[in-house]
Amino acid sequence: MKQDIEKLSAIVTYFVAKLIEEDNEPLAVAGVLSAMSMTIYKAELDDFDYDKMVDTIHQSSKKFKNINETIHWVIY
Repeated sequence: MKQDIEKLSAIVTYFVAKLIEEDNEPLAVAGVLSAMSMTIYKAELDDFDYDKMVDTIHQSSKKFKNINETIHWVIY
């Protein structure tokens, strides 16, 4: 079944906003989401593809010097 990415994004954005409004630290929320994402990827990908993805993320992280560059890159 093809998922509507915009709909999924809207739902997650709503929950993230609620969590932050309830005085949860934004970086803690991001950390939990990241950990959950990695768990899903680990469950759905074979070991080769998962390791390749993690290596790619690690290599691309060296391109950014601070959080503002990363946010700008992700948004645009």
